[in-house]
Amino acid sequence: MSSPITLSNFNNIDFSVILTAVMQQASQPLTALQNKQTDIAAVNNQYNLLATKLGSLETAAAGLSTASVVTQYTPTLSDPGYIGVIATGSFSLKNSPPAISTNDSGIRNM
Repeated sequence: MSSPITLSNFNNIDFSVILTAVMQQASQPLTALQNKQTDIAAVNNQYNLLATKLGSLETAAAGLSTASVVTQYTPTLSDPGYIGVIATGSFSLKNSPPAISTNDSGIRNM
C-alpha cells in the first residue's frame, strides 16, 4: 500500500478557508455577469409593461378616431356684452386632478 501524502510544518492551517477564498475570487466575473443579467431582465420586464400600456392606449385612441363616438358641442354666447359659453350635455376630464366637468346648464364644477 502507498502511504498518504503529508505536509509538514503546516499545523493549524485551515486549507478549506484558503480554498473558499480562492474559489470566491475566481467566481467574481461569473457573479458580475449574473447580476448584469438580472438587471437586464428587470429592464426588459419594464419595457414589456410599457409596450402593454401603449397597446392599451392605442386601442383607446383608435376608438376615438371615428366621429360617431365624439359628441359635438356648439358654443353660444349667453350675453353679447359678456364673454361666456354655454354648452349642453356634460363632459368630464378624468385622470387630471382636480377633475373638471360641466353639468347640463354649463356651470363648471370643480
